[in-house]
Amino acid sequence: MRLQLQPAFLLHRRAYRDSSELVELLTAEHGRLGAVARGLGRRRPGGALGALLQPFRPVFVSLSGKGDLLTLTAAEAGANLPTLAGDAMLCGFYVNELCLRALHRFESHPQVFLAYGRALEDLARARDGREQALVLRR
Repeated sequence: MRLQLQPAFLLHRRAYRDSSELVELLTAEHGRLGAVARGLGRRRPGGALGALLQPFRPVFVSLSGKGDLLTLTAAEAGANLPTLAGDAMLCGFYVNELCLRALHRFESHPQVFLAYGRALEDLARARDGREQALVLRR
């Protein structure tokens, strides 16, 4: 499988070996994907790629490989979304966790991808916990 510049959001990343990380991505066309991002581990700070792969930041990713775990070959910055801070950031991490637990890999959910992006925008604009709760329920 080879995917070129797919719109995506990073849901989760964790260390893998010394110089890589495992990342979980939510893509528009292919749903949730797992990938190895080489050069992001403990021995290497990650440079530009590490700066791009941040939660709540839209990116375009290129992936290749076979099986359940792909290899991240490239990433480019996507559109700018408002930054989440404080309680809004915690709500964003909760949405990420819901996506990780509710979505199976390689199942396309374009409506979920769009709703995820809208939720991030709405959380950034929410003024209080009541508005944040409405975003999460939606």
